[in-house]
Amino acid sequence: MGAYEYGFKVHFSDLLIADVDNFAWFNMAFVDDEDDDLIGPGDYPDADAVLVDVHNKSLNGIAIPEGVKLTFWENEDFMGSKVLEQEGPAVIFDLYYKGINPPDEKKDEVWSYFLQLEFPQGVRFWSSKNMFDPVHWTDGSFKIERLK
Repeated sequence: MGAYEYGFKVHFSDLLIADVDNFAWFNMAFVDDEDDDLIGPGDYPDADAVLVDVHNKSLNGIAIPEGVKLTFWENEDFMGSKVLEQEGPAVIFDLYYKGINPPDEKKDEVWSYFLQLEFPQGVRFWSSKNMFDPVHWTDGSFKIERLK
């Protein structure tokens, strides 16, 4: 697997990202539905305008395939502090849910075969800041870069 199979896109979700679809907690990595946005390489000065499926909801999960880098700023037009600068592979769980099950368990358990190969436990982590409080990440801006 890898970025090529995913079209070098980053997966943004209003739910946490895992290897299962469970409407209460999780969306399956790289399955596009009404709660997710899969966005390819580019500069996005207004995250709100691009993340249409998570726009009126909260951003809670991000999956970045190998060979892709995501940089997120707290404000539009790449201004303010960087809230995330991450190369894939990585799955980022919103810090808000840390200490709650099932998110704690799902982050650390063995996933289904291909997703386990692409996103083993060592590349799954909690965001350093809550993704929607005090700053909604969707109010910021981001860049997605293809590295390979």
